Amino acid sequence: MAFMTYEEYLDEVTTLMTEKFDMSDEAAIKHVMRAQANDFFSKHDDFPEMRTQERAEQDAQTIFDLKNKSRAHVAPKRGPAKPSTRKLASAPADTATPAAEKATPVADATPANSPYGKRPVKK
Repeated sequence: MAFMTYEEYLDEVTTLMTEKFDMSDEAAIKHVMRAQANDFFSKHDDFPEMRTQERAEQDAQTIFDLKNKSRAHVAPKRGPAKPSTRKLASAPADTATPAAEKATPVADATPANSPYGKRPVKK
């Protein structure tokens, strides 16, 4: 049995992806190149017996499945937060209350080692 060269094999996988999955040539090439960059085809280069038509069909399916699987969990890229351009409304000067007057009094009945801190005083 004659085996394909490494380059012929990659071409065959790419062609199968365009035929079986209705992908453009550019998309199929991109995905085969990504798989190659991630060492998917490393053993194919070392072992010619792996470069068969049947294996090319399996690899085309695997690469297609990995392409679809990896897209499902990728979070969308977001740029840095934009600074707010809103201006906060300020209270009129005569109604402004100092923070000390707004504070809720607390009871000292909560133990010092309590994870809940001090409890507000009931009115």
